[in-house]
Amino acid sequence: MISSHQPIFIHSLFRTGSTYIFNVFRRSNKGYSCYQEPLNEYIFFSKDMPGRLLDVGSKEALYWRHPSIKDPYFYEFYKIFGSIQNLLRKEFSYDHYFASNLTSTPGFYEYIKALINNSNGRPLLQLCRSLGRAAMLKSHLGGVHVYLWRNPWDQWWSCKLGFDTNHLLILNAANLPSFLGELRQFFGVPEFHSENIFEEYNFFSEPWLSSRQSYMLFYALWCYGMLEALPYCDISIDIDNLSYSEKYKEETLLRLSGFDINELDFSDCKVPIGVYDSKDIDFFRENENFIHDLLIRHGYSKSQIDQIQERRIKHQVTLYEQGGITFDVSRDASRARELTRKYETELAELRSKVLKPLEGEYQRLQGEYQLLQEELILLQGEHQLLQGEYQNVSREIYDLKHGRLWRITAPFRRVGDLERYLKQRYRQKNLGRDTSSPKKIKLTLKKLLLCLVRQSLRLTSASLRLLPQRMHRSLKVRVLSFFGRFPWLKRSFKRLYLVSLGYLVRESNLPTELQHISPHARKIHADLQATVARQQRRGN
Repeated sequence: MISSHQPIFIHSLFRTGSTYIFNVFRRSNKGYSCYQEPLNEYIFFSKDMPGRLLDVGSKEALYWRHPSIKDPYFYEFYKIFGSIQNLLRKEFSYDHYFASNLTSTPGFYEYIKALINNSNGRPLLQLCRSLGRAAMLKSHLGGVHVYLWRNPWDQWWSCKLGFDTNHLLILNAANLPSFLGELRQFFGVPEFHSENIFEEYNFFSEPWLSSRQSYMLFYALWCYGMLEALPYCDISIDIDNLSYSEKYKEETLLRLSGFDINELDFSDCKVPIGVYDSKDIDFFRENENFIHDLLIRHGYSKSQIDQIQERRIKHQVTLYEQGGITFDVSRDASRARELTRKYETELAELRSKVLKPLEGEYQRLQGEYQLLQEELILLQGEHQLLQGEYQNVSREIYDLKHGRLWRITAPFRRVGDLERYLKQRYRQKNLGRDTSSPKKIKLTLKKLLLCLVRQSLRLTSASLRLLPQRMHRSLKVRVLSFFGRFPWLKRSFKRLYLVSLGYLVRESNLPTELQHISPHARKIHADLQATVARQQRRGN
């Protein structure tokens, strides 16, 4: 006995009349809680603005040739949005289309379970993006599973309203079945992934496929549903027969009642069925045979393919059986479809010839741009490191120049500067002169030495004033000890020191009238002058 609270899952591809079936359940007096396309990307797009869920309604129904509906498509989601908002994931729509277990689609089970648990009546989930997950849903959530399908020729033409893009998004999914992977490679369609579903949508809305390739992809997905989703469903509904066979309607209602699914009215079901001539049929058969061979190469048996064909033949509905269709109408419809296929193929070829080279150039430039971006990031990192090192060195230089050691060694740096200055000045003064004689060299060196000693003594005196008092005594002891070992050096430095301070007068400074006095008298004269000079300085 089937529980009247078990959820109902309707699995289908796009353009199978699924919105009509959804509306039949929604308008039923039994009070089903109906969710229209729980995996629709628009629901995830509205995650941060739930008011958008109320924007999709009657206008969209008119454009997509859907039946007239009373409430907005996603009204049931809006009512429970607080319970599902944090469970919505962009990947549920297409990226995880072929997820075979819960670990490969995190959060999917929790999201579907939340919809079921927040239902006021028996939950019905109408799903157009679930064929690769039908087995997983059946295994983990139970319930009644219905497979809704339509003849592939009419369904493909109905998809020309814009659903080729959705098929390419499915082809962009993860865990792609091997035969679809080979098909994608055969088409030359690249993968493209983005956090924004509408960026992916815009990418695949380009005319990637010719008319032939478009049908191949659609029919491959159509066969996949028959092979991988239908076996896990409890009931299958052919929307073509539901539209034109009263007997089939009664049988469908009876089968549904066996799962306690009642109070449904299919009396207004009417899905268009096309009329095809030999050219159309040849087009379809050729591409279908290509897909059949592809499926067999990838592990499906010929008997499985034959079962699909038998099901199609058994449920085939033609408008000739309904009457009122003339050959002229059939011929004109065939010509219109042929022109459409021709236009679609030419558009794809034009894109391949014109846009594909440009896309290659764009990809190359994009790669170069990425490399330059990475190089810029590296250079910015190096710049920051060098800037940090520069700041560290600047800080060390600042600390060095403002420290005691810098002030103590300043006199010695000045001596070096003075030495370079004197050498330069000497070269300038003696430019063009003969300075190579030993006597001139000796005299020049003596002058330089005397000047350096004077400057050194002044700078040393200035440096000593910067030293602590205890260092004065220690330095004095070392200096006296050094000069004690070399008395002649001590006398020479003492004389040079006194001369530099003006305490001693050189012979060249003696008055003319005193040039004849003895050396002893000259010393006495110099001492007297030094004493007078000291007295004057003390007086000042």
